[in-house]
Amino acid sequence: GLEDAQLRWVRGPRARIDAGAVAAGAGASAMLDVSDGLVRDLRRIADASGVGVALDAVPLCGGASLEEGLGGGEDYELVVVHPDAAALVAAFASAHLDAPVRIGNVTDDVGQVLFGGAAAPDLGWRH
Repeated sequence: GLEDAQLRWVRGPRARIDAGAVAAGAGASAMLDVSDGLVRDLRRIADASGVGVALDAVPLCGGASLEEGLGGGEDYELVVVHPDAAALVAAFASAHLDAPVRIGNVTDDVGQVLFGGAAAPDLGWRH
């Protein structure tokens, strides 16, 4: 069932190399796997790119808390920044990959990551 699939994913995550290659080929301007937590890795993208990010949604696996969704990692999911969401969706469809999930927008607030209109909590792995 779903719970078994979730346990397999946690115990043996697979790098999303195919999705990364398709996103890059479709013109992604930034991309990073979420190994240190969504918020922490989005801040890295924002800082390196001189932009901010406003999160609209955080996809959660069944049973996961919002805090786990914002700060958990080690799952090899990709965060992709792309100037044309429809083009990215079309590229994934053409490659027979699951459609990417839109979670937010790039902003002009350099290094800032917002969730629900407020500063996202400082979550994620610190090396």
